[in-house]
Amino acid sequence: MAQEEVWQLKGWKPLPLSLKIIVILLILGSIASVFSIDTISKTGYSLLGFLTYGLTAVIFLILLNILCPIILLIAFWNKYYWAWKFGIVYFGFILLNGLLSLIGVSKKIELFTSQIPIIFPSRIRIIYISAIFLGTLINTIFLIIIYKKRSYFE
Repeated sequence: MAQEEVWQLKGWKPLPLSLKIIVILLILGSIASVFSIDTISKTGYSLLGFLTYGLTAVIFLILLNILCPIILLIAFWNKYYWAWKFGIVYFGFILLNGLLSLIGVSKKIELFTSQIPIIFPSRIRIIYISAIFLGTLINTIFLIIIYKKRSYFE
């Protein structure tokens, strides 16, 4: 196969629209995570129902919200045969992590409201739980899309 033909098989152009949307959202999420490193180190990072703080929270944030999405983006771009499996595992883990983070909601809200006393804990709880459920819905949609588009990576 000529070099030009190989380049036509991978990259942005041949990527299905649904995967392009996931790519864009992954890029935006990774950028947002970079800007939230300082905040996460102070308020904590929820990992499988446990709240981690400081350097541990930052390491998990970097691994799960920056490094894994970069690996997935590279795999999507290069059309690696394992990209869809990695996507299923990644979004499945993020989905599980989000659901298990409901366990630590009270502790996280307590910490947050102690730092900013003008916010009512009940409103924060509603916002936090709504965000978890929205994230769960979005990650479930991503799982379905990646599973349906798995043939693209073969």
